[in-house]
Amino acid sequence: MVMTHLMVCDDEADICALVGEVGRQLGYTVSQVPRSTDFNAAYILQKPDIVVLDVVMPERDGIEIVLWLANQGYDGRVLLISGYDPQHAHNALLLAQCRGLDIVTTLRKPVPLRLLREALAA
Repeated sequence: MVMTHLMVCDDEADICALVGEVGRQLGYTVSQVPRSTDFNAAYILQKPDIVVLDVVMPERDGIEIVLWLANQGYDGRVLLISGYDPQHAHNALLLAQCRGLDIVTTLRKPVPLRLLREALAA
């Protein structure tokens, strides 16, 4: 794999750590954004190739970030994660696809390690 940058935005520290560790094992450089309100600045500074995004977060949800990414013309991949009703992730997936984003998959928390590896390696 060519060294690429993975950015994970999740308000749960253990999810950020898990995604980060799996990403590093797969050869990604990783940045973690635990506060959704910090995402835009981190994205502009780091230009990730893949974004792993929690759908439901306090202050600003993943759907808002999906819309923002689409408005930025983001052409990288997006992986959506949710611990809530799977319909939230499905709605975010449909919205992202309609806005032209490349959605790798949606995963449900707790995230199965095998599925996370497969999604990040795709």
